[in-house]
Amino acid sequence: DKQFSHIAGKAQSAEAMTDPLPYVYEPLPSTSHIRLLRREATGPDGTLRFSLTTRCVADAKGPDYHCLSYTWGNPFAHGRYFSEHFESVAPQYEPESTVAIELDGRELRIQRNLHDALREVPRSAYVDYLDRPLAGKGGRTYLHDIAEGGSAELVEGWLWNGAAVGSLDDRGRAALHYAAEKGHAAIVEMLCKAGSVRARMDKNEKSALDLARDGGHGDVVALLEGYIGQPDPLPLESQSPRNPGPADRLIWADAICINQADIDEKSAQVSMMDRIYSNAAYAVSWLGPPDGRSSLGLQTLSTLTEHLEVFRASRIEPFGGYDKANYADTGVPFIPWAEWAALASIYQRQWFRRAWIVQEAILPPILLMYLGDAYVSWYDLGSVADALRHSKAKLGASGSTAFVPLHDAAVAVEWNMGEVHKYRTNRNMALRRDVDAAEVRASRSLFVLRELVFNFWTFLASDPRDKVFALYGVINAFADRRLMTDYRRSLVDVYTATTRQLILDAGNLSALSACVYPVQRRDDLPSWVLDFSLPGINGVPEIFSADKGLEYQTPREDAFDSPVLGVRGQRIGSISQGAGRPNIGPSGKLQFDPSWLRLLLSIRGQNGYGEQPVLSEILWRTLCMDMSSGSLFDSKVYGARAPDEFGNQFRMFMLLMILA
Repeated sequence: DKQFSHIAGKAQSAEAMTDPLPYVYEPLPSTSHIRLLRREATGPDGTLRFSLTTRCVADAKGPDYHCLSYTWGNPFAHGRYFSEHFESVAPQYEPESTVAIELDGRELRIQRNLHDALREVPRSAYVDYLDRPLAGKGGRTYLHDIAEGGSAELVEGWLWNGAAVGSLDDRGRAALHYAAEKGHAAIVEMLCKAGSVRARMDKNEKSALDLARDGGHGDVVALLEGYIGQPDPLPLESQSPRNPGPADRLIWADAICINQADIDEKSAQVSMMDRIYSNAAYAVSWLGPPDGRSSLGLQTLSTLTEHLEVFRASRIEPFGGYDKANYADTGVPFIPWAEWAALASIYQRQWFRRAWIVQEAILPPILLMYLGDAYVSWYDLGSVADALRHSKAKLGASGSTAFVPLHDAAVAVEWNMGEVHKYRTNRNMALRRDVDAAEVRASRSLFVLRELVFNFWTFLASDPRDKVFALYGVINAFADRRLMTDYRRSLVDVYTATTRQLILDAGNLSALSACVYPVQRRDDLPSWVLDFSLPGINGVPEIFSADKGLEYQTPREDAFDSPVLGVRGQRIGSISQGAGRPNIGPSGKLQFDPSWLRLLLSIRGQNGYGEQPVLSEILWRTLCMDMSSGSLFDSKVYGARAPDEFGNQFRMFMLLMILA
């Protein structure tokens, strides 16, 4: 009655809905079905409107769709120099600050960042990608390249999805010119039937027919001469068909397409997210709206991309901006600190910190990234991140951690994107059929539990169980046995079973090297279970493993979630003395503890280090764990053990301490 009087009293038109009923989910037809959003006309008041449809995720004949990857909360950069803006906009992204959309004529309230993504990402994103000129290719598009390469299957797919046949490169050539020049008759015919202008001249006054004649490709010449006298281009009714239901019309977005209140449905849907993303035509990663640093950050990314190889080989300090001489020596344009900070603000956006983006960014066949409505190349972001990590390992510098909040784990801002780039590149390699089998095996060897857990530990999740569950889809991409998500399991059970699996897979106890950070560790976990909820760890490297070379054998058949780890061992000695540390705060590593010297002097005459041990070397190698600055990143490239130069630096450090 109340609703009726409200509608009657306002006497609004039938088109404008008033107080629509809240959306109620209908059960999915089966556990292998997914919901998809279909865009409808925007409401008179600007409300986004959608309808829902379903399809079986494994149905090859089902409608094309794309996935939307985003962060559920505040998307902006958080950290030193960025916190003021992050906190000023935070109220807009609180869980209760939702925005209404219309779904099948009913109201559904969603988080603002998802709403902004649905509104801001260009609906032509995929076609724009198909027709975007490739970097360093003289204006050529993908269609130019694959037409020249001779893959008729790829050309057919790109034409079906709407690639523009008339795009010209800097030489004035369309894809047809390259196909004709190389003698690919089947592709030439496809391009003609797709509406390519056959008589178009390039900047050398050569048509496709001229290039075919010059190359002696008689079959192509005959094909093109056969079109003489017909309209150029062919009329629409004669052209090859295009995709009647392009993927940009249907969207999979987890917050809407999964009934978040249904635990069983959520578990089933999350368990097949690898299939959802792998079978999508493409995925769009939305980094959030632009801010005051975005434009400058993208400009800095472009500068580094353009000079990437020179930068990798240089002595330029990443995120510094003070060593102008190193820039001058290499020819890389000088990047001042403000530009480095702007680049850091992009890498520090919340999307790069979400555990779920691991599979969302690695598994799709095509990944498109947007900051606001501006396209950002995932490959450029990843390649620059990889170059930054190498430069920092080489120089022993860690400038980007200056942007991390003091009380957060000191994870370099570019680290997460570097891991995404590494895994997406290896995933693409693992699926190729034209490379050596050994390369494929090497790429696939990364997609196992141990590699994924340790490489993606720095990603965050609001539900701590998702630090493990978010990796299942990537593992399932190449695993013989699928891992299934189950939100009815407790966090302790999930972490315990995962740690036990790591031990069994490795055949040793090396996983226990990550149980070394008691300050923020959860109290409810068994002492031997890894706390994956921590934002980062500095695990003891395997070169220090006491069980090295020994095979772990479980003494009995323990349940995977049992809190007891059965081990067998042998007592080989006891620790006689230990040194302390002044504090474990952010500046603790900069403070010297005199107990280290007392500990060092206590080993004289103990014969544990030879007859005449060099005590100072024992101390400095202990303090840096005898590791090079780049050993955790790539020990094969930067060496595992600390170089002798560290000893010189330590002696200088000690002299400064004495003088102080």
